[in-house]
Amino acid sequence: IRFVLLEPGNFDDPIRCRLFTSRPPKEDWTSIYIALSYERGDTTFKQMIVVNNRLVAVPRNLMGALRYVRQMVSRVEKDLHVMLWVADLCLNQADPSEKARHVENFRSIWSHASLEILWVPPEDDEF
Repeated sequence: IRFVLLEPGNFDDPIRCRLFTSRPPKEDWTSIYIALSYERGDTTFKQMIVVNNRLVAVPRNLMGALRYVRQMVSRVEKDLHVMLWVADLCLNQADPSEKARHVENFRSIWSHASLEILWVPPEDDEF
């Protein structure tokens, strides 16, 4: 499966991350990662992030969720990279067969996460 490595930064800095592949989590898995889900909202509003040195358009609420996670982690350790699993980035959304194959890993992905976040944007829309 793929994971996202979110680079550190200040809240308003551009979101930069890298995708990498790992085996699915199992009982003996020791990696620390965050499983992230978010309220999709209106997906017609896209914002740009950098993934593997390429610009990628993502839903506005995903951008807000990534900013929130980065800010939360930087309060503990300013220069810490964050390993995440978030379906919109870790699965090829244009490939139905890939998405179907990975459904069987969802329970394992979520149950082995060090932290699970369900992000709902603030009502004032300021993120």
